[in-house]
Amino acid sequence: MYYHSTPSTNLAAIAKEGLKPSKNPFWHGIRNNVTNEDELGKFSMRKVFVSKSLKAAFFYGILRFLDEMRDKKPTVPTTCLLRVKDDVVPFVKDEKSKEDYYATRKIAPKYIEFFNGAEWVPVTDTARLTCATVSQDFVVTTCNLNGEVVKSETHQDLQDLVYVLMTGNGIAKCCISSLIS
Repeated sequence: MYYHSTPSTNLAAIAKEGLKPSKNPFWHGIRNNVTNEDELGKFSMRKVFVSKSLKAAFFYGILRFLDEMRDKKPTVPTTCLLRVKDDVVPFVKDEKSKEDYYATRKIAPKYIEFFNGAEWVPVTDTARLTCATVSQDFVVTTCNLNGEVVKSETHQDLQDLVYVLMTGNGIAKCCISSLIS
């Protein structure tokens, strides 16, 4: 299995269209010393990145989430984890990373599952998908894909919020169960 993290607000599009190669990659910053060109952003273009490590995929997602919280956006989508079945598209080993791979083709929704905090569910089962956003005062609002609020909860600070995202949403349980299975 391969794992991918993404903002939860991307779930509706992924359920319809699958994971598509990046047109505007999130990761930037490694610049060529001679040309000052953004090598990481350029390398990331037209690729879907996945990892054999669930922990690595979640780590990337948390970094993105924290980066967006730091930018003081009014609301920031939480990170969600996706699982992609093996051998559904050709995956290429990312030579600069231990367990990361990429595909240059779209990954169809039928091969993707979403971790809902308790179990993996197909992204095509849209009735069971939720997305959550966090406000700058640490209110997490979870909605179904129709935009109806399912749950709202307030956290005391960012540390508490990240802890809940990692444990309350079942991420720790998911990481442990993936190591056992």
